[in-house]
Amino acid sequence: PAAPQQVAFLPAVPNTRHGEGAHVITIDTPAFRGDVLAVNNEPMPSPCPQGVPSAGGFDLWNVTDPRNPRPLAINVGDTGPDDGSLVGADPVHQSHSTFMWQDDDTGRAYVVFTDNLEFHDVDIFEITDPANPRPVAEFFLAERFPEVVDSSAFGDLIYHHDVVVKEIGGVQTMLI
Repeated sequence: PAAPQQVAFLPAVPNTRHGEGAHVITIDTPAFRGDVLAVNNEPMPSPCPQGVPSAGGFDLWNVTDPRNPRPLAINVGDTGPDDGSLVGADPVHQSHSTFMWQDDDTGRAYVVFTDNLEFHDVDIFEITDPANPRPVAEFFLAERFPEVVDSSAFGDLIYHHDVVVKEIGGVQTMLI
């Protein structure tokens, strides 16, 4: 750790940046065994050109061999309207933060991320087969937990910025 060295570089799609929440977990399922990196995709901020298409959602990379990372799934995410559905005709929505976990009881793996474009901004996909992510659910925090609305800053604008999932007492628990 005293002398880190770069061994690879994963480029983003043009006009796209990977932001907070990039991390690696080991997934061990019948479909995949190895290390997976999840990164979010959001547009470059000003002064970069605005209105230029960028990727959205999240990317998953096989980084079992960090010197030879390989894409598993690129630009995956919510394409539905802001009504609790993850599937629709929209371009993949931009996202901010990602977090992955594998449930020891079921063996299934998941990624949760921030949807930058909706109030239903907590999006969850199953990544048990990380080359084929599947939509699971999305939530609007103020609708699901109305007690979070408390006359706070920004006129009660409640949104999901970052997330962590940990097993606590045998229960997968999400802190948003």
